[in-house]
Amino acid sequence: MRMILAFSAVLILTILLFALFSRGDGQEYLAEHRTRSYSSCRDLSIALREVCWGLLTPKTLMFLNANAPARVITSFGKQQQRLARYSLRVASDTLVQNLADGNYGGSSFSRGFVRVRRLEVRGLFLLAVCTAGRMGLGALRPVNWGVPRSIQVWISTKVLMSLGTLLAEPASAAERRPCLAVVEQDQARGDVLRVDERSIDASLRKQIQEALLNALPNDLSRMIYIATMRDNNSGHYYYPELTRKFSTDIVDRAMLACHGQIFERVVQLSLEDLTDSLDVYMAGTHVLKARVIQSWKKLRAYRATIPINSDPISAEVFFMKVEVAVAILEARLPADSYGRE
Repeated sequence: MRMILAFSAVLILTILLFALFSRGDGQEYLAEHRTRSYSSCRDLSIALREVCWGLLTPKTLMFLNANAPARVITSFGKQQQRLARYSLRVASDTLVQNLADGNYGGSSFSRGFVRVRRLEVRGLFLLAVCTAGRMGLGALRPVNWGVPRSIQVWISTKVLMSLGTLLAEPASAAERRPCLAVVEQDQARGDVLRVDERSIDASLRKQIQEALLNALPNDLSRMIYIATMRDNNSGHYYYPELTRKFSTDIVDRAMLACHGQIFERVVQLSLEDLTDSLDVYMAGTHVLKARVIQSWKKLRAYRATIPINSDPISAEVFFMKVEVAVAILEARLPADSYGRE
């Protein structure tokens, strides 16, 4: 116990000192995202790996070098490093919040107590690794001019993937926990109406997904469309045809679930595939592509197309990809495109 307390004190001191030297890090991103936590270390692990798979791969750099202007390539390199640091900051904030809130549970039995203590030690260890990663990327920041971009990306990838691997829970535990939660919830409710309601939700989600699949060409178009069904003041979805058959709450839940599933697929698209999807979407607006691109650059309305419950790292991955995709499509326009309006 003394070792744990000593380790905790040293770790907290290290974090405080590190915070003093990195107060401005990640200010480019939305402040409200930083206060939100992930429901589990496994979800956080998936988000960190999304950054690596979506933005830190050699394939992404090759596509960018072949299609984007030089200024966009330079800006993208800086954004990659910012996103890596931001991801580690979110991970660190989440781990600190979990430890502070005591999200590891509690038990009066000795076996449960020992398990909780082990989880707390693991949480402290993960926080130490995360802090070391942030310090490493922070130390690399002032010497970026002397380090090739490919090396910077490689270092960021190794740091994020290593932390993501450590955060990943054992498959058996990760698979058992949701099942136990569902069983406990069903036993606690014991209500047939609840079961029927869930069946209606699942059936409605399937109907919405099939309708979107048949009506629109790709997931990006579907995500943008379903976002137009949402009132951005209340965050609720409205679909007149469906609310005539189902309650407003059921329609809202089903559309939010569909929106989240589509967003997850869009975030996982490679930069090349997302650029192609955006090109198809713009062609289907029946507005001059130059005009659409100009509006997207100025208004950045795509930031309002994500689900309200999307996790902060995935949201920033999506925003970064879209901004680069818009720049690539603009670079492909004929020289006199804006003069035609």
